Amino acid sequence: MEQEKIEHRVKITLIINGIVDIAMAFCLIIIPRLFAQILQFEDFNDSFRFLAGGYGIATLSFGITRIWVAKKNSFLWETVLVGFIEGFLLGTFCMAMVLYTEITIINAFLPILIGFGFMIIHLLFLISRKKLIFNKKFLQKT
Repeated sequence: MEQEKIEHRVKITLIINGIVDIAMAFCLIIIPRLFAQILQFEDFNDSFRFLAGGYGIATLSFGITRIWVAKKNSFLWETVLVGFIEGFLLGTFCMAMVLYTEITIINAFLPILIGFGFMIIHLLFLISRKKLIFNKKFLQKT
C-alpha cells in the first residue's frame, strides 16, 4: 500500500516536471527572442538561437520522457527510444544551423558529435533488443 502511494507521487512529480520541461522547450525553440528579452539578454544573434534551440530540443526530450515514464510502468526501452530521437533532432538541428546561419562547424562540432553519436548508440541498442526478441521467439518455436 505504501509503495503504491510513493509510486503515485513519483508519477505526479514526473508529469509536472515533464510539463515544465516542455514549456521551457517551447520558450527555447519557438519564442527564443521573446524569451531572451524576458531574461534581459541584450544581444540576440545566431549563436544564442543555436544554444537555445539545442537546449530546447534536449529539454523537450526530457519532458516527453518524464511524462512517458510516468504513464508507463517501465522505462528502459522507452528512454532508449527517446534518446535516439533526441540525438537525431539535436544533430539535425545543429547541422541546419551550420548550413543556414553564421554558426560554424567548429561551433557545432560537439553537439553534432554528441547528438549523432548517441543517436547511433541508441539505434544499436534498439536493433540488438529487436534481435534478442526475435531470437527468443525463434528458439521457442524450435
